[in-house]
Formats: sequence, C-alpha cells, structure tokens
Amino acid sequence: MAYTIGAKLNEQFNPAVDYGDRCGLGDIVELFDNRKFVFVSASTSVTSYQLVAIDSSHYVQAATSALASAASRLGVAQNNISAGSWGWVQVRGLMTVNALSTCSSAVALYTSGTAGSVDDTSASQVKIGGLVLTGNITAAAATTAVAAVDLFTAL
Repeated sequence: MAYTIGAKLNEQFNPAVDYGDRCGLGDIVELFDNRKFVFVSASTSVTSYQLVAIDSSHYVQAATSALASAASRLGVAQNNISAGSWGWVQVRGLMTVNALSTCSSAVALYTSGTAGSVDDTSASQVKIGGLVLTGNITAAAATTAVAAVDLFTAL
C-alpha cells in the first residue's frame, strides 16, 4: 500500500494501457479535508454513489449483505467504474451515497436488498460502521453522507 500524490480521483483507468503508470491496487489518497480514497479494480461494473465491498485483493462489487460480510473493507464509488477497469472509491469523509427511501439522518445505516444502496432498516442486513446521512430523505436518492472514520462492516 502506497500513498499517491496527484491522483485523478474522478477517472477510471484501463489496466491494459495504464498498468503501473499511475497507481497500484490498494494505493491510498488522503486529502486535507479528511476525505480518503483507495485505488481498486471493479469485478463487475459499479455506478456512481454505490456502496461497494472491497476484498483483500482490492477488487470491488456493489455491496450486498453477503459481500459486505466477507469484505475486507467498504467504500463508496464517486464515479462509474466499468468491469475490469480501475478507479478510486472513497472510504472516509464527506461523500455522496445511494440511499433508499425514508432514511433518517444521524442513525446507523445498513446494506439493503438493493445492491449498492444503504438503508436505515436493519432486518437481515449488515451494519455499515462509520457512515451516517447528513439529512433525512423521503425518496430513494443519491444523498450526502459523512464517515468520520474509514468505513467498515460492523458485524
């Protein structure tokens, strides 16, 4: 794991072209405003604002309760990453995340039946440690959230 300077956090990279040119899987970028990102490879395509499960090899998929339970860590994609491509996912700080309807602010969040979306309903789901919404929502939406610590699965 290395720390990277000058990372392009909103881009995805083709490993066949960009391999070793910029970053390696697992590299970290920490910004002055407490945001932290990890460089990953998408096992399947992920879309902007999806909660993702990051395995020990730094491969990601949209998080489900099963994937989150087995993950080394969690993150949130802030842009699209196509299957087989590389990119950055956010693990700490102020971010945007997909949330299901009627989620309340400042309460525990969980995985949901919709892969990559969070909810404040715990039934049959996995708790996401460190993540809270900054405002209440009444319909499913990409909304602002904050993680004061690196996201983790609170089993």
